[in-house]
Amino acid sequence: DYFNTDYNENCWYNPDVFSTPENISHNHGFEFQTHFVMTDDGYFLTIFRVQDKFSSFKKQPILLHHGIISSAVGFMTSGDRSLAFYLARNGYDMWLANHRGNTYSLGHSHLKTSDPKYWNFSFHEIGLYDLPATMEYITKKTGNFRKIIYVGHSMGCTVCFIYTSLKKDHAEKYLKGFIALSPATAMKYFRSDFRPLLPILNKLIEDVMVTLSYHPARTSLKCIAHFLQLMMVGKFQHYDYGWKENLNKYNSVVPPEYPLSDITIPVHMFYGLNDNLVSYQDVLWVFNELTTPEKSIDVVPKNRKIKFNHVNFLLSKHIEFYLYKPLMKIIKALEIRNTSK
Repeated sequence: DYFNTDYNENCWYNPDVFSTPENISHNHGFEFQTHFVMTDDGYFLTIFRVQDKFSSFKKQPILLHHGIISSAVGFMTSGDRSLAFYLARNGYDMWLANHRGNTYSLGHSHLKTSDPKYWNFSFHEIGLYDLPATMEYITKKTGNFRKIIYVGHSMGCTVCFIYTSLKKDHAEKYLKGFIALSPATAMKYFRSDFRPLLPILNKLIEDVMVTLSYHPARTSLKCIAHFLQLMMVGKFQHYDYGWKENLNKYNSVVPPEYPLSDITIPVHMFYGLNDNLVSYQDVLWVFNELTTPEKSIDVVPKNRKIKFNHVNFLLSKHIEFYLYKPLMKIIKALEIRNTSK
């Protein structure tokens, strides 16, 4: 009887474990669709659509974007408390992104994953190519009648800051607003005991990637290197190719910083006090750099005796009360914004 859930309270069974995204959605009573998007530089992206069975598709579309070495499934792994399911249950048309190179988006028009050229991208290219293609596709599929609300976590915020700062006209056309959960940008104040080891880690990055390659979702070496660069220099800047190549690409020996002051859409940020990767100081720095008329910064949860870490934005026993409640207030406010352009 040890392995029988009827007789042993320590024995459990979760049908979502090792299941497919489609089956996970069905397990919790939601409709699931798989869509495919091609970027201008040839990458094939897989995006998921999750809808409540009893809800109309004529609802506000929301795009969720995951962090590094993660995937869209990260928004579906907390059962009924999962962000994708919570918002779908509240009537929203949920779209879940998978950036280039992760488990679900490995296709390319002419490059194989065994070709090093395939992996020659960082989060810069994800923001520059993946996001615009995804926004355009979703808007086309939803009938061109609604702008999108974007919700990102960690690197899912990084890529949106790049997109909204470098392609602000495109962002104004397709986005109602951007909600950033634990946004990774300059990372100047990230709290970690291994900061002195960063120069060494940067040299050992190829060995580190062997370990990372066994994670369920993939990413590129260049993404990791770019984040290490931001941690070392404490600036939110383009990829550093070395002074010679920087001169060719940027007409400067140092990489330019992303122009956060050019962002014009509403930006609302949430941070946790126990987040060792994205500190309050870094989020406050972003807030002060932004000049958009509508912006906010808020700690989660409000009860400062309880402190969210980086993962709690996806996995937390009381996430509905601590995060989803203030999140829904912002979503509802953005939802009623005038969509005409």
